[in-house]
Amino acid sequence: MSRVEASVLAIEALIRREEQLFHPEQVRPSIVGKTVLITGAAGSIGSELCRQLLRLDPDCLLLLDHSEHGIYCLHQALQSLESETTLVPLIADVRDKARMTAICQAYQPDIICHVAAYKHVPLMESQPDEAVRNNIGGTLNLLEVATDQEIRSFVLVSTDKAVQPVGVMGATKRVAELLVSAFREQTGYPYLAVRFGNVLQSNGSVIPRFLTQIEAGGPVTITDRRMLRYFMTVREAAQLILKALSFSDQADLFVSDMGTPVKIIDLARALIDQKAVGESIKIVETGIRPGERLEEVYLTADEFVKEQVVEGLFIGQNTTISLEELRQFINQLTQLPPEQVKTHLLSYVNSLP
Repeated sequence: MSRVEASVLAIEALIRREEQLFHPEQVRPSIVGKTVLITGAAGSIGSELCRQLLRLDPDCLLLLDHSEHGIYCLHQALQSLESETTLVPLIADVRDKARMTAICQAYQPDIICHVAAYKHVPLMESQPDEAVRNNIGGTLNLLEVATDQEIRSFVLVSTDKAVQPVGVMGATKRVAELLVSAFREQTGYPYLAVRFGNVLQSNGSVIPRFLTQIEAGGPVTITDRRMLRYFMTVREAAQLILKALSFSDQADLFVSDMGTPVKIIDLARALIDQKAVGESIKIVETGIRPGERLEEVYLTADEFVKEQVVEGLFIGQNTTISLEELRQFINQLTQLPPEQVKTHLLSYVNSLP
């Protein structure tokens, strides 16, 4: 067990709820015998999703990521598991539409799980044009290829930062959600998005950073002692993607039930108590960074449709914007100089009903 995994066990108690897990048989009919393309497969959520999928006996998993090392390691790890599923490692970038087209023509996936994204808030604030190209452009590419190839099942992994966004990353994911809804409306295919909060074991999450700071003797840095975040485990994240897919005919937006938000300072204290018994480790506030807010909201009142359709998931209803309007906006956005992208992006997204 890694240091992060061991610490997550302690942090799960802080979430004050049980993991929202389910028996694989609940979603097996949606997966068994299918070919599934997973973008961002080498990442934390993507790799766990691949492991969960293998239990459901798909015919083939297409493991796609732009990280050669990541895909190599994932492929090696999955090959060690007992499964008759064919594994196809693919080095590719979702921004390369021609490559996405070639892959889908060659392997004819039944399902696309679009996990790949730029997700680090401060980096995307300073490089909004890259966030647009990857998070919006990559999603548009995949949706266009999916509809051209008549791939009838598509799920986008989104974030609670997409709700009334204050930063570039959240705004790009909001546009990606709107694209999914627009393609669903145009094609009649049951495409959907699933929103998550912070995933405890994900790459770049606060836990590894806090652990490194604690091991160095401190201080542990937080942005603001008032900051609250929703947390979930990586197993929950992967299973909720699969669960949403099995209910895709009911809605275009699903939101995971993440319980009550957790104070980041409480998380830091819990790790200090666990790892630095008897030591005096200081906690230092550094100030909220651009693109952040004190508390996230995972569903607006206008989006709320009804209580949990199944344990762990709420049904939402996305705002419907025409595909033509979204294409025009994206085209305008990509023509702007980088310094104008953030203002234009946030202004448009937050003007929508």
